[in-house]
Amino acid sequence: MVLDSVYPSPGGGGAESQVGTLTGWLAEQGVPSTIVVPMVPWGPQVAHEQQGLVEIIRLRYPRLPLLGGLVLQARLMMLLRRRRREIKAIHCHIAQNMAVASAIINQRLRKPLLVKLTGMTELHGGILDPNPSLSMRIKRTILKRTMIQAISHTLGNRLLDVGFSPAQVYRIPNAVDLDRFDPQQPHMQALRAQCRPDCDLVVLYVGRLEAVKGLDVLMDAWMAAFTPEQNVRLLLVGSGSLEETLKQKVSANGREEQIRFLGRSDNVAEQLACVDLGVLTSYTEGLSNTLLESMASGLPMIGSRVSGNEDFIQPDVTGWLFPAGDREALARCLRQAYRLGRPGLAEMGRAARAFVQANASIPTVGNQLRTIYEGDAWTLTALSELEPHSFPHDSMH
Repeated sequence: MVLDSVYPSPGGGGAESQVGTLTGWLAEQGVPSTIVVPMVPWGPQVAHEQQGLVEIIRLRYPRLPLLGGLVLQARLMMLLRRRRREIKAIHCHIAQNMAVASAIINQRLRKPLLVKLTGMTELHGGILDPNPSLSMRIKRTILKRTMIQAISHTLGNRLLDVGFSPAQVYRIPNAVDLDRFDPQQPHMQALRAQCRPDCDLVVLYVGRLEAVKGLDVLMDAWMAAFTPEQNVRLLLVGSGSLEETLKQKVSANGREEQIRFLGRSDNVAEQLACVDLGVLTSYTEGLSNTLLESMASGLPMIGSRVSGNEDFIQPDVTGWLFPAGDREALARCLRQAYRLGRPGLAEMGRAARAFVQANASIPTVGNQLRTIYEGDAWTLTALSELEPHSFPHDSMH
């Protein structure tokens, strides 16, 4: 597992979380794995760790522009070459420099190599940027020699648009731990009975408080959808550079009772158990872990019409979609959810969990990935066997 990021991530990043989920599941199957990441100042300063069947290697490199990156890539390639007899497959979880280095050395190693596209990293300044730099075009060309994991139909279509072969692209979503987020567990049911505020509607946002997440749109839409007197509540879990600005806006509009900032949390599963509805308002996404976790918790979702949201939110079945940035449309979705009431929302939530269970459970995703690791990718459905630029909504591979 090659990850161009810190591991574990102190902020709980999406790609990092998925690596942990996948290696944990493999360990349960008795399959050892190794996670290779750069050693960065804001992460653990331990070069080697062994956690059961999961090994973590952090590569040191000089903190110098250009030279540091070249040293890191060289050390990664040397590591892969040195361990070539142990390696069954290579899975790169962000399509950046370490994935490119892996693809270069793999021309000699000849291992199954899968590169996962996470979303914003590749769409803005990455290999799927509509105006890529020369260096990014070179990286794109190198990665065309690999198998690609697209976690949403949008990413899959963009790959085809920039010249990737349909035969090399596999649409496999992120995975979610259904047991962890099972709303029917006795302790979750007891928690829900105790913790839910005495409100007509409780909505939860989980994520970074940053501009790309569309929180300005969420605030405006909330205040348009509900009067200050209505018995509703919006909870925001997370932190970021916009936190103080958002708090000031809430205070200026007299919504402190309705809109609460909860900060970062290590107990997201428990907070999901205490609400009626999840909301994601991002301007851009790959496939949000928050989306999957919320739906696995039995919550319907309101989401902006971007990438993975479109794959999992089925309008009026598992939630509502609105055009990214459209305040009025989001306000209408919030009002529809309010009018539907708790029984109707609970019914949609059950449909949401069933959809995630069918398409994004750890065994479903993990078994598809293991097929690739074991060199049997031909048994999966690549994009070449689907209609060009289209994906079925009831099949995630």
